[in-house]
Amino acid sequence: MATIKCTKCETKIENVTNGVIECPNCKHKMRYVQKNPNINVQSNKDTNKTEQKVINTKGNTKKKEDNKKNNTKNTLSGCISLIAIIILIVSIFGKGCNTNDEKSYRSDERIPHKENMYGTNDKENIKIDATPENFVSEVKNVISDAIGEDEFILDVHLENNELCVYVDISNVNTPISIQDLAISRTSSITDHILALSGYDDLWETITVDFGEIGKITNNKSNIGNNITGRYFYSENFILE
Repeated sequence: MATIKCTKCETKIENVTNGVIECPNCKHKMRYVQKNPNINVQSNKDTNKTEQKVINTKGNTKKKEDNKKNNTKNTLSGCISLIAIIILIVSIFGKGCNTNDEKSYRSDERIPHKENMYGTNDKENIKIDATPENFVSEVKNVISDAIGEDEFILDVHLENNELCVYVDISNVNTPISIQDLAISRTSSITDHILALSGYDDLWETITVDFGEIGKITNNKSNIGNNITGRYFYSENFILE
């Protein structure tokens, strides 16, 4: 219960409860509703809880964002590490493959004998490997990669220290003249032959014969040498 004043005559009225009240002095009627302090307290509690929820929500959101950033960083770091490992593996195996290819090429196209510019070979190796039959066989093997499409190696012949390679280029469809093609093909064929080691004592001249088109003959005095190996000077080629 509460004590209030009449809004008209300001007479004090005691023991007032909720509802319509009549002033005993002036008979003025009023409506009184007592305020419930518990409501305010509860409201404050609810407000505090709401604020706490908001704070917690913000905190959780921030934690999620931090976790997401950390996960992204970890994923990126993992990807970078994986890429680095792959590059390292490829580099290691790539070097191994290159080494094997080089060894394979040399074993197919070169016999490892010592020689100088003109092919002075180790005498012991000459006795074992440098026979005319082996030389012709090796030449046939290596020059098969020195010709183009619609070109054919007809025969390889060694007699009286003259190595002769017979080639058919008559059916080639070429944008250059057939004479220029013969010169170009002589270079590629003789480059492969000069790459062979241990057989220089068996030949004095190498002739590439193109039948009716003509032939080109080279001797050891026309040999040049650079970092890629031995070759004949093409400017001295004469198609006869």
